[in-house]
Amino acid sequence: MIKFPHTLGTSSAINTIGNGTEHLYLAGLSENNTSEASCSGALIAPTWLLTLAECAPMAKWATIGSKCASGEDDSELIEVVRQVLDPDYTVSVTPYHELAMLELKTPSKYTPVNISWDSYLDTSTLWVRGFDTSTMNKTLVETTAKLWGFDECDKFYSGHPGYERTLHGSMQCLREIQCQQNRGSAVMVDVNGTSQLIGLTYWQSQNNSIAPAVYILVAAGEAFIQSPLSSCVDYSSLRLWSNLNSTAYGPIEFAHHHLPFNVRRRSRPSHARLARLRINRLRSSQLQGLMYPPFQPPVLPPSLFVLRLPIHRRIDLRAQRKAPSPPDPTKAR
Repeated sequence: MIKFPHTLGTSSAINTIGNGTEHLYLAGLSENNTSEASCSGALIAPTWLLTLAECAPMAKWATIGSKCASGEDDSELIEVVRQVLDPDYTVSVTPYHELAMLELKTPSKYTPVNISWDSYLDTSTLWVRGFDTSTMNKTLVETTAKLWGFDECDKFYSGHPGYERTLHGSMQCLREIQCQQNRGSAVMVDVNGTSQLIGLTYWQSQNNSIAPAVYILVAAGEAFIQSPLSSCVDYSSLRLWSNLNSTAYGPIEFAHHHLPFNVRRRSRPSHARLARLRINRLRSSQLQGLMYPPFQPPVLPPSLFVLRLPIHRRIDLRAQRKAPSPPDPTKAR
């Protein structure tokens, strides 16, 4: 069993996780129940996984408790029934609020991971656990890494040709990480002998000795993670969303506590009430977040203008347009 040491040296180490219990909250995410995991996540409640927003559309199945990306006989294979994005998620070159929640069809038998909402000093030693993408079977490994200060890391990425990236407040950097792991791998810290989740890996360079790895802070999505996800709204039920959100991956939801409209509500809205919202309140950045892969906001046809009317007056404007009458031959000159 791998133990979390209280003090670590400056050198990094890569360990293959054996028969311990530290990895049982880790999940491999795949598009079907026969393929190997292409993203990772962490079990934070018996029926909820935390992962990256970019992993959510293809996450249809979750393998929990496995030591390799392809799954094992003694691991759990559970279907994902709902994907919920952070309501502030935006699709861009550098996405913001890059977290998502996945609801499982049945509760997992494994113990969820502990989450730390605290901040830690620069150069703190962390552990990264995930599936090693450099091996054929993508074995589950853990490696030590050092927390790198935000300002120093941002300065590196803005000043090195070929590595240009824009960091924002929900990101942190890791240095001295020694292997490539799936996106969404767990970044852990040891707090009084207990391992706690503080982030999910977002980006790693092929040359880790030069460019630091970037991970998403779990604390940045605290309000989203702790929100009552049972009151989520499925936008695909609306006429407009069914057109914009009908991808090969199916509908994606946003958390109910902050819909992409500047509207205040005291209870869960009905679909009729949502249909009355004006389309001109939708910002283009939020419109982009409704589909995956990212796309440019479409030019809405005139027929969709009917959604700006109250629902009881929703009529087909095109049906009211009278067709031009044929010319009267008796009045022809």
